[in-house]
Amino acid sequence: ASPQSHAFEWIVHRDIGSGKLAVPSFGDSDGRFRQRYALAVLYYALADVLSYGQTDNWKREFYFLSSLHECEWNDRLEFVAA
Repeated sequence: ASPQSHAFEWIVHRDIGSGKLAVPSFGDSDGRFRQRYALAVLYYALADVLSYGQTDNWKREFYFLSSLHECEWNDRLEFVAA
């Protein structure tokens, strides 16, 4: 299956299906649906290539496909006060 079909299955059955994201209506200007779909395509296209030997690396370290806002799908840094 293609990365696009994997992303479609994820967004329909796990993202929207779990209530994490509202179903967009026709003409909806909210870009979250498109943004999450595009990032899911990227994840499925590159996850195996960039996984350091473990296919869930992007999920573990960068929170891809999580319930977080997609702008937070990145490496979490912790700052320690000096």
